[in-house]
Amino acid sequence: MAMVWGEWVMDRLSEPFHLTSHWVEWFDADLVWASPSKTAMSLVEYVIFAPVFEELAFRGLLFAILRRKFRFLPAALISASIFAIAHGYGLVGFISVLWSGVLWAWMYEKTGSLLPGILAHAINNLLVCLAVMALLR
Repeated sequence: MAMVWGEWVMDRLSEPFHLTSHWVEWFDADLVWASPSKTAMSLVEYVIFAPVFEELAFRGLLFAILRRKFRFLPAALISASIFAIAHGYGLVGFISVLWSGVLWAWMYEKTGSLLPGILAHAINNLLVCLAVMALLR
């Protein structure tokens, strides 16, 4: 729910500045025009592989190392900023990915497990992929 509210707030705040949504910065043609098998492989990549490997790298390693040296918020902001930069979006996309990175770091902090963040990340990516497919396929 926090992810949805954060996205909504970012969209509202970016409108007066005529900033485009980060969703228009990302597009995988395989989700729209590829064969069913290639589309399925893209979905596996985005919904399974990316969440697992990104959460291991950015929360399981980077955040965990930073957390030993810093309090939660600085460690979360640094690791989430690097996570956001790695995605390569513009300003709104950076803020959106930063927000999700902080939320997933918070989940890791509260549970001591990467699984809630992996699940949230997978659901987020699945919803984005399904939206792209529904709107453009």
